[in-house]
Amino acid sequence: ALAPHWSMPPVPPDQQELPLILQDIDGCIKRTYCKTEPDYNRFVVNRLNQWSRNRTAEVRWMTYWGRRAATVFAPSVGLDSFEHGRDVFVEDTDKEVQVLRWIDRNPERQIVWVDDEIHNYLRRFGSKKNGSNLPLIDRMMQHPNLLMVQPDGMEGLTTKDLKTIDTFLAGEMKAEKVLAQNMRIVRTD
Repeated sequence: ALAPHWSMPPVPPDQQELPLILQDIDGCIKRTYCKTEPDYNRFVVNRLNQWSRNRTAEVRWMTYWGRRAATVFAPSVGLDSFEHGRDVFVEDTDKEVQVLRWIDRNPERQIVWVDDEIHNYLRRFGSKKNGSNLPLIDRMMQHPNLLMVQPDGMEGLTTKDLKTIDTFLAGEMKAEKVLAQNMRIVRTD
């Protein structure tokens, strides 16, 4: 477990048991360096809204957009209002640390972390403190209730990515398949 000084945003009682999607914007919904309009995928927007509205999952932002994710980006593309999944009031707000905190908060809860730079975050985190964070990364990688989805930032989330998430949320993805998906991200260079 992480140090006890942290605090996470409250989860409404009616959403306590829903799977959690921690969603980045750039490179996931908003395609990076996209020269055409729109620079986001409407199908992804619709799917995120559907998961939230149908109570398939609780969607929270995990992005450096901060509060602007809900106040600027979401309304501009037709996304519902989602809470932020990062605790912005503590000093060590790296995304991977926040994901670990969500896992520690409820280890049985299904969590999907969607970010186009997961590999970079894990590599940087693993190199901190002379490698003493490596066991934490290993714990993340092998956690059967954490699915990491890293889309190509130029393309954003694809239909295949959404299908993988759907399968995981439905409880139809075996732990070995989750591990294989997560390991594929770590091996990305």
